[in-house]
Amino acid sequence: AQRYHPTDWRLHYLDGWALAPLTLRTDEARATFDKAILWSPAKSETARKAGLFFWPRRPEIAYDFWTRALELDPDPKRAYLAFLQKSGEIPGWPAFARVLAGNRPRRLVTLAQFLTDRQNSQGVPEVLAAAVAAAPRDVAVQEDLAIALLRHDQTAMAEQFLASIPLRTDRLRYARAECDRRLGRTDESLRVFHTLPSEHLPLASVSAGEIQLAAQKADAAPADFHLQTAYALLLVEGRRWAEADAQWERIHAQWPAYVEAFRYRAACLEQLGKTPEAAEQWSAYYRILLAVGY
Repeated sequence: AQRYHPTDWRLHYLDGWALAPLTLRTDEARATFDKAILWSPAKSETARKAGLFFWPRRPEIAYDFWTRALELDPDPKRAYLAFLQKSGEIPGWPAFARVLAGNRPRRLVTLAQFLTDRQNSQGVPEVLAAAVAAAPRDVAVQEDLAIALLRHDQTAMAEQFLASIPLRTDRLRYARAECDRRLGRTDESLRVFHTLPSEHLPLASVSAGEIQLAAQKADAAPADFHLQTAYALLLVEGRRWAEADAQWERIHAQWPAYVEAFRYRAACLEQLGKTPEAAEQWSAYYRILLAVGY
């Protein structure tokens, strides 16, 4: 008599778990896990766990199960990241993660980001180079790759990559501008930064008396954000660039979360002819905006 129903995936899985450590019964264990995966309602997760029983003793079998786990995942775009999140504590995981990434750009970029987030950046340059060589066509992958290259100071590689693709999005144009800035091409950098979305400076006619009154109010309430920014804006409208830059710098020091201070400082510094400093402010401004998905 059969001891359990043939479609009971849990019992097949437990049988595989018991057989996997036995060297002479590896094929039997593998076949038993195959049955568990066949009948499991969570096929991808069952295949992932099956692979763990063969790592690192039989890596070729582990890779086979893990490849199937990725193929069986109901969300193929997120499958590799989900796999990394669940398997990142296994000894030697970067090695098998790299093999599973193959030459697929999305997986390679995901691996680079995952390694970085875990402060394990030793193999990241090689992974990023492989992603560039794989020539990704998906725009989202191109964006993530360009930003990752800059994050890891691979400026020359980023420039080479960006030269090979159309700059169809703000994130890609930001990466181009940032490359130029880092390579000392300040004028080119500013030209690209100026193509990104940004409000125009409020240039109006203001009197010296209006500016003086705003200055007095700001001096009387140094912790009042609205009075401080109102004074800074009047300085911009009055084209008093050096004073405006100094005021926006003070605002940023006191309220570092106010992102617009970067933009106003950049504009003031450009008017003062300080283009490298202006490019640095634009870089900080768009880096933050793009990170939060403006």
